[in-house]
Amino acid sequence: MSKTIKKYELMTFQIGEYSFGIDINDIQEINCHATMSKVPVDYPAVAGVINLRGEVLTVIALGRMLGIKTFCSASGSSNYVVVKTANHRVAIAVDKLKDVETIPANELQQLPANFKLSNQHVLMGLVQKAEGLLLVLDSSRVTQLGLLNLAVA
Repeated sequence: MSKTIKKYELMTFQIGEYSFGIDINDIQEINCHATMSKVPVDYPAVAGVINLRGEVLTVIALGRMLGIKTFCSASGSSNYVVVKTANHRVAIAVDKLKDVETIPANELQQLPANFKLSNQHVLMGLVQKAEGLLLVLDSSRVTQLGLLNLAVA
């Protein structure tokens, strides 16, 4: 018998003008102090790397991947949401951290057919809220954006 999800607990954050959520169970930590280093890779998903207590993590430029103008790229500072799945960990650069929200499973909707966003395959769906849309990310697809073997000296 399969277990039915009754609700989603999502860590919410903002990239540009858009609100995103990701399953709180897939978040290792929130980091507001790490300094990103640029790396010479020709891969649009990678903004750089951060050193997190001796481990080098790929920083995903999710805004750039989705075609969203971000505020952090202009200011040079970011908050990082460190996402982990069974085999991978990456940091997502976000403009603003929000809150943890509990969303009933029946409120998660599929993306409409006319919804066009670059690389939208990383989205599970969306939730219509009074203040606008909450785009829900698929953690496993987001961490796959950072699958690079980065050699750091």
